[in-house]
Amino acid sequence: MVKLKSRSGLAAWLSTRFRSTPSLDPLQKLKRTRPRWLLDTRTIKLIEFPSDDLVPPYAILSHRWEEGQEISHEEMVQCRSGLTTSLSLSSKSGFEKMVAACTEAREHNHAYIWIDTCCINKGDHGQQSQDINSMFDYYKNSEVCYVYLYDYHYGAGPLQSSWFSRGWTLQELLAPSSVEFFDATWKYCGDRETLSTSMRHITGIGEDVLRLGYGRYMARVGIVERISWAIHRETTKEEDRAYCLLGLLGVTLEPCYGEGEESAFERLLNVLEERYYYYVVHLQLGRFSSVEYDGNMYMVEELFQLLRLKRMIKWVDEEVWAQINILASRLAYYSCFSPGNRLLLLHNLYPPPFSRCPRYLDSDL
Repeated sequence: MVKLKSRSGLAAWLSTRFRSTPSLDPLQKLKRTRPRWLLDTRTIKLIEFPSDDLVPPYAILSHRWEEGQEISHEEMVQCRSGLTTSLSLSSKSGFEKMVAACTEAREHNHAYIWIDTCCINKGDHGQQSQDINSMFDYYKNSEVCYVYLYDYHYGAGPLQSSWFSRGWTLQELLAPSSVEFFDATWKYCGDRETLSTSMRHITGIGEDVLRLGYGRYMARVGIVERISWAIHRETTKEEDRAYCLLGLLGVTLEPCYGEGEESAFERLLNVLEERYYYYVVHLQLGRFSSVEYDGNMYMVEELFQLLRLKRMIKWVDEEVWAQINILASRLAYYSCFSPGNRLLLLHNLYPPPFSRCPRYLDSDL
């Protein structure tokens, strides 16, 4: 057992273990900033762009998937090669939605659009993994994001849709520079800025983030707040509750469907440590200023506290854990975090530097 160390002492110890920049995440090399596949809004045919620098400006669609009604990548490839016709696909509601999105984009002079249902090749694990890890950038680099609310009719009442309850739509709301909303009949409802007050009550996301855009506000938002936005959101596959946070947290993770939700969140926390440990160390040693670690000042400082807490877990008394569990239950954290990951909740009880946290010790240093 090691006695309490000072903040500078801990930083010195860390520097002996992390002396150089961490190796580049191999998944980071495979990420794209723009999609490989786009739909031509005039011909409604898939076009492939092998490299990022060849990708033209594009619009992007955000929507709720309807089971059995969406047009897949395989079906679009078969249509392009003549193995099937668009007429055979027109019986699905997803085809009508795809055509309407292309029409909307074309009317605003967008020659291409990305739609996840038909532009992600699920038959190729490598490409699917790349798309999942790159999707935040796909939305961020789009010219405009069209949000289709199939279960909302403009003027029939307050803004309300199941779209706001889904995990993947969180990054689709925040990443693009421009987001426009359309109802079930494709009637324009407003954009993210004009609807920010209504969406603040629906999503729990601050109005400044919604109004100014996530990219411009990123450095002011910490890990806990980013994760908290997804607490009550649902995904069809349980692991996606973790995977849908990758872009928001600035990390990559190899998808492993079937591993379970708890395992996915445990791996997510591990890659957060790997991603920011180097910056944590050098921040504590005063080697660079706040503008030099990817603009994620709050994330780095917060992660430093979380890593210290992981090492002193055995000294957190039962009373504190009881409070954590009560808070966890109230915020529905049980549904998406393992007990170890509930350390995140200490942020809510004892804000940095955790001066009120009992028996603040380093255990394994």
